[in-house]
Amino acid sequence: YTVRRIVCTLAVICIVSIFAAVLLPWQWSLWLALIGIGAGISGMWPLIASTGLGVNENGGTILSIILMFGYFGSSIIPYAVGQIGERCGMSYAIFATAAVFTLMCLTVARLIPREVSERRTE
Repeated sequence: YTVRRIVCTLAVICIVSIFAAVLLPWQWSLWLALIGIGAGISGMWPLIASTGLGVNENGGTILSIILMFGYFGSSIIPYAVGQIGERCGMSYAIFATAAVFTLMCLTVARLIPREVSERRTE
C-alpha cells in the first residue's frame, strides 16, 4: 500500500467516526467514535513522520517542519474547536474536527509530491 492510500483511509475512518458520534442516537456511539478516531490517529502520525524522514537527505529538516505544524495545530485547533462549541454548539464543533481530518486527507492526497506519497510501505 502507498502512504497516500493509508493516510487517506485512516483520515476517512476518523471522519466517519466523528460523524457517527454526532448522528447516531446510541449512548455508546461516542465510545465507538473515540476508538475509531484513536485508531486513525495512531496509525497516521508515525506514517507521516517516517515518510518525512525518508524523503531525501533533508529528512531531519522536513521532520522539524512537520513537528512545528503539529505543535501549532495542537495549540490552535483545540482552542478554535472550543470557541465554535461555545458559540454554535457541540455538533458544529465536532463537524469542525471532521473538517480538520478532511484537510489532512486532502493535503496528503493533493499537496505532497507523488514520489513521496506514492512510496510503498513495507
